[in-house]
Amino acid sequence: MFDTLLIGTSGLLGHAKGLRVVGNNLSNVNTAGFKSSQLQFGNLFENNATNNKTVISKTLTNSFGTGLDTLGSKINFQAGLEQRTGSPLNVIINGNGFFVVKRDGQELYTRSGDFRFDDEGVLVTTSGEKVQSLTGSTLAEISVAGLTRNPAKTTTEVKLGGNLAYVAPPAVTGIDLHDANGTTTQHSIEFAPANGDASTQPTSYNVTLKRGATVLGTTAMAVVSGFPTQTTVVIGTVTIDVAAVRVTNTPGAAGVSMISQNGYATGLLRDQTIGNDGVLSLNYSNGQVVKGPTLAMANFNTDQDLEQLSGSFFTKKAGVATQYGQAKDGYFGSLANGRLEGSNVDLAAEFGNLILMQ
Repeated sequence: MFDTLLIGTSGLLGHAKGLRVVGNNLSNVNTAGFKSSQLQFGNLFENNATNNKTVISKTLTNSFGTGLDTLGSKINFQAGLEQRTGSPLNVIINGNGFFVVKRDGQELYTRSGDFRFDDEGVLVTTSGEKVQSLTGSTLAEISVAGLTRNPAKTTTEVKLGGNLAYVAPPAVTGIDLHDANGTTTQHSIEFAPANGDASTQPTSYNVTLKRGATVLGTTAMAVVSGFPTQTTVVIGTVTIDVAAVRVTNTPGAAGVSMISQNGYATGLLRDQTIGNDGVLSLNYSNGQVVKGPTLAMANFNTDQDLEQLSGSFFTKKAGVATQYGQAKDGYFGSLANGRLEGSNVDLAAEFGNLILMQ
């Protein structure tokens, strides 16, 4: 009689554990990267391997069930639904692989790519775990502290293009050049024919670089068959690219203008973006984009190498080796920016389990 009561109690306790697993799944239905679990059940038998009874038939047994056993929960690693967020710091993994994070020095793994920078400039998860980068075989946290400013670059090259008139060509104005201190000053470049007239092509021009009314230097530019004989002219520390300049006397032809220059002013950090290759890009107000560290990815031989923690985090079992890499390596999956992997909890299935276990 008491055995019968204990058998029934084991069933109640086992299904109570099952309800706990179902409840945990349902409570995390909106947790990014969460993986649902299912409790595995088994039956218990008493051990009557030896006895003195005569075996009447091989189809009969002296083993009687003693109740329900729970074998632990099995994690479902099927990918969750893709959620578009548009956030430049949200990334989803397509394929195998996990992001590597650290909590109080403990290495954890997650499929949730919902990241942000904290007040100290460190890339973290929504719950504060520090996201890891991988350089060679070294893991490190990702920080933008000290990278909030992009230093100015002195202009050393100016590229021009357009049509240069035979006589009195207009000056190229509005050229903003930068120095190492981030100061921007307006310059102009003048082309003065050394010879020729309205109908005769000059064979040489004097090229003058000015800052305001101050002449910084003058150099000669030879012309043959409508084109400069050299691709660049140098005035002081500035190299002027004239390869795209054409000499013409066509009425109404557009004049010479600046195409580009290689200097820029000091820039302030505007935003950060994680690319599909896992590389962090820093975008500055001066138009410069600086490539930062690359997100670390991890993979394992089997899904059974991991144990689930709270939320969407996992830890590896004792003795399990972690394989590290980067998203561009392929084996660790590819990334997509502006998206998150949602929970893979199936509400219909979980409510069905809820009914069965009550």
